Amino acid sequence: MRNQYSLSVKECLVLRVITRQYLKQEAFRVRQLLDMEFIASPATIHGIIKKLVAKKAIKLVQDKNDGRVKYLVPSTKSINLLAELGKLVR
Repeated sequence: MRNQYSLSVKECLVLRVITRQYLKQEAFRVRQLLDMEFIASPATIHGIIKKLVAKKAIKLVQDKNDGRVKYLVPSTKSINLLAELGKLVR
């Protein structure tokens, strides 16, 4: 399934984390993801974020009050992908 969407295992994991926070209606900052070193090093996570943005799987949304802060938001395509994967697991 992930190959159909051209996502690596790490990209799937990061996308799942971002989407889970989004569905909880909790703002999720890039810094919060970078602090999750159990996923990968901060440098690797930065690379994954860039790839997911290029694949239009996520968007980076800049904070209105502080331009240094960016939020991670999954695309509709990503939300649908994870819903589809959830159905396969059930």
